[in-house]
Amino acid sequence: MIVSEGQLIQSGDPLLKVDFKNVKDNVPSIVTPIVFTSLIGREVTLEKSGFQRAGSNNMISIKK
Repeated sequence: MIVSEGQLIQSGDPLLKVDFKNVKDNVPSIVTPIVFTSLIGREVTLEKSGFQRAGSNNMISIKK
């Protein structure tokens, strides 16, 4: 992990490092789930789906 619990982050901040070669060699899929917490009363919209290149923007929007 690169960040600590409770640390404030901004768009583009790295959150963790992953050795994808090691992962790919040991698991059937490298699909990564994304979990959002504390979204009560907010609307989450998936703006893009499928394969996205590193650095893709505006994939998910969250509105109050």
